[in-house]
Amino acid sequence: MKTTIDDVAALAGVSIKTVSRVMNNEPAVRATTRDKVMKAVEELNYRPNAAARSFASKHSFTIAVLYDNPNAYYVTDIQRGLLNCLRRQNYELIIHPVSASENYDDIISSLKLGARVAGVVLTSPFSEDQTLLDRLTQEDIAYVKIISSALPDDIDEHAVYVDDAAGSEQISRHLVQLGHRNIAAVMGTESHFSSIQRLEGFKRVMKQNDIEVPETSIIASEYTFDAGQEAGIKLLSRASRPSAILAGNDELAAGVLSAARQLDLKCPDDVVIAGFENSPFSRQSWPQLTTVHQNNIYIAELAALRLLAKVSGKGDTSEPLSYTPRLIVRESTVGKV
Repeated sequence: MKTTIDDVAALAGVSIKTVSRVMNNEPAVRATTRDKVMKAVEELNYRPNAAARSFASKHSFTIAVLYDNPNAYYVTDIQRGLLNCLRRQNYELIIHPVSASENYDDIISSLKLGARVAGVVLTSPFSEDQTLLDRLTQEDIAYVKIISSALPDDIDEHAVYVDDAAGSEQISRHLVQLGHRNIAAVMGTESHFSSIQRLEGFKRVMKQNDIEVPETSIIASEYTFDAGQEAGIKLLSRASRPSAILAGNDELAAGVLSAARQLDLKCPDDVVIAGFENSPFSRQSWPQLTTVHQNNIYIAELAALRLLAKVSGKGDTSEPLSYTPRLIVRESTVGKV
C-alpha cells in the first residue's frame, strides 16, 4: 500500500499541515519538528505527489527537459542526472521530446498550461535557439540551457557550458602524436552546436600541426550507427584511405568500425578509429574505442541544481558552471593497453 501524508504525520506525531510545510521547505518550522518529519519520511520512504503539492502551495514542483536527440544513451544519462537532484528536493521530472520544427506556441502551451512546470532544462538544439529562449523569458518560465562552449568572459547564469572543442582537441592531438597525417573526420550536422565545436577543435589541431585535411575527408552526418557505417565505407574505400578517423560520437565511431570490418581492414593495424562521449558504444565495441569522456549525468546534475536555485530563489546563481571532457585511450588507437 502506498504511503500517504497521513502516515507520515502519524509517525512523526504532528499535523498533516506541518508535514506539508516541511515538504514545501517553508521557513517557519522548528528544527526539531523538521527533523522528526524528515525521519518519518525516510523511514516510510514517502514520496509526495508533485501535483498535490503544487495545488496546495500554488507553486509547481515539476521540471521538464526538452530534447530532440536520437542518441538514447544521451537522453537516458540526462534523465538520470536530473532525477538525482530533483528527487532529493521532491520535484518531479517530465521528459519532453520535441521536434525542432515544432511550433513554439505549442511548446509554451504544453509547458505552462499543460504540465504547469516550475522550469525547464534545455538541451541542444533548443538551448541554442534564441527565439525560444526569448519566448520562455516572456512567459516567465525559468530555464537552464546546456550548451557547447568554452567558458566565456560574459557568463550567462542560465547556462551550463560544455567545452566540446577542448575535448576534440585532446583526441585530435592524440591521433597526431601517434604519427598520423592522413586523418579524416565524421561529424554530426550543424543542427547541434556541439558538432560545430567538435569540428573546430579538430581543425584547430590539424592546423597547428600543418596537416591539410581536404573537405572530402570531413563528412557531416546524423549521429547514428548507420550513418557512421556509410561514411566509413566511403572514406575507407578510397585509394588513399585515411590512417585515422575521428568520429563525432561513439555511435558514429562504432559504425565506422563496422565499415572497416566489411572492407577486411583491421583496427588499429590498418586504421585507427576514435569516438566522443564515452557512451556504452565505446565499451561494447571490439576493439574498445578511444574516446572523450563526457559525463552527461554530472552535466545534468549541474543544470538541475542551477534551475532549482532559480525557481526557489535560494542559492547562488552567479557562479559559472562548466565541464571539460577528457581523453580516454583504448585499443582502437593504440592496440592492447
